[in-house]
This record gives sequence, C-alpha cells and structure tokens, in this order.
Amino acid sequence: RGRMEEAFQEMQHNGDGKLQVEGEPIYEGKITWSAVRNLLRTRTVLLILLQGIPGSLPWGIFGGFLSDFLAEEKNIDLRLTGTVLLIFGIGNVIGNIVSG
Repeated sequence: RGRMEEAFQEMQHNGDGKLQVEGEPIYEGKITWSAVRNLLRTRTVLLILLQGIPGSLPWGIFGGFLSDFLAEEKNIDLRLTGTVLLIFGIGNVIGNIVSG
C-alpha cells in the first residue's frame, strides 16, 4: 500500500526525499513570526481562531468535573448535581438542534 495507491501514482520522490507531483513545483515557503503576526491582524483570521477555542475544550470531562466539584467543594447533594448536569444536557441538545 502507500506509494502504490492511485492517488500517489503520479508522485515521485525528488532528491530531498519530498514527494512531488510530476511537473508541479515544490512549495518552498517558510512560516515566520512576522507572517503569523500579519495573519493575526486580519479580523477574519482572528475570528476563525477565536471561534475554534470553545470547540477544543474537553466537554466530556466538564460534566464529570462539575458534578464532583459541586458535591465535594460546595457540599451539594449528588441528586441535585445530577439535576444541574441534566439542565446542561438539555441545553446541549437544544443547542445542537437549533444550530444544526
């Protein structure tokens, strides 16, 4: 497999060990801090990055931690912590249905 698959048939290794499509130039661009700063000055790029932050949180751990935190640190009855998590779960379902 690997290099024998159809998608890789027209690719070949050049002298640097990089895969190259025959007749296509190799991208030689470098990422620099000045290029990153310029990207972050663009409002659209900044908005895309900021909207991705909530999606990268481990939401599955949040439920377990919240229940434990409320029970251990705030001395709330476990049945009530379950109700709090149920409210979060209902909000999650509604949010998924509304947002698509």
